[in-house]
Amino acid sequence: MAHFLIVGLGQIGQELAQGLISQGHQVSAIRRGQQAPEQVALYAQDLLAAEAIKLPPQAPDVVYLIITPNERTRDAYEAAFIELPQRLLSALKAQYGTVPPIIFVSSTAVYGEVDGPVDESSQAEPAMFNGEVLLQAEQQLLAAAPATVVRFSGIYGPGRESRIRLAKQLIQGEKEAPVARWSSCIHSADVVGLLQHLGERWLTENAPPQVVVGTDNTPVVNLEVLNWLAAQLGEKLQLSWQQVAGRAVKSRYIAAGHYTLQYPSYQQGYAELVAAN
Repeated sequence: MAHFLIVGLGQIGQELAQGLISQGHQVSAIRRGQQAPEQVALYAQDLLAAEAIKLPPQAPDVVYLIITPNERTRDAYEAAFIELPQRLLSALKAQYGTVPPIIFVSSTAVYGEVDGPVDESSQAEPAMFNGEVLLQAEQQLLAAAPATVVRFSGIYGPGRESRIRLAKQLIQGEKEAPVARWSSCIHSADVVGLLQHLGERWLTENAPPQVVVGTDNTPVVNLEVLNWLAAQLGEKLQLSWQQVAGRAVKSRYIAAGHYTLQYPSYQQGYAELVAAN
């Protein structure tokens, strides 16, 4: 049995905690609120405000950073992704004498507004402040500790159904169709599954690479997805396109067979969501 510390216990963090516990692992967590799944040892605190960070008495074998900024501003991003990890790493080293492996949830926003395919080998050239801050956070973590940063594409799944809502709005004529862009996504179940897989690899002598892309490896034009969703809803959209912009994200790590996707295409994931709605 290993000991995992999850910093950030939102939907993904809670599902990850439950998955790790089901495998017999010990899970501690840090969040501002007081709620946590059963069997999780919770250390409720605001890491940005606490004078002294409370940590478990037993050193964790792996730490997950699954952080959400308070708002979408540069200051909030820098507080969440730069200041908070630095404070946490200092506390970990002070209490345990060393920093355990870190798994940091990042985003494909670090690749910027490039058009065409990107993967782990692509140059990160962020175009907006969110990508800039995330890239800086990645670099600082990789320099300070054994770490893996996971750059996730768009996450969908239960509670993350904005694409279905948009399809309904288009059917009703409430919105205009968006510009044709590559859409790269990953189901929330595979976000959790990939994170658990990477954590368990850190427990072995076969540590994962420093950068992993998390995506379903089937980039598709966003308008094609909307057409398909409308058909699943019993309606018809005839959205068409001539050119496609944006990132078409692939994961070399997943393509190499290190992790097997539960939802390898958007049709599989969205079919369940449509049926539930």
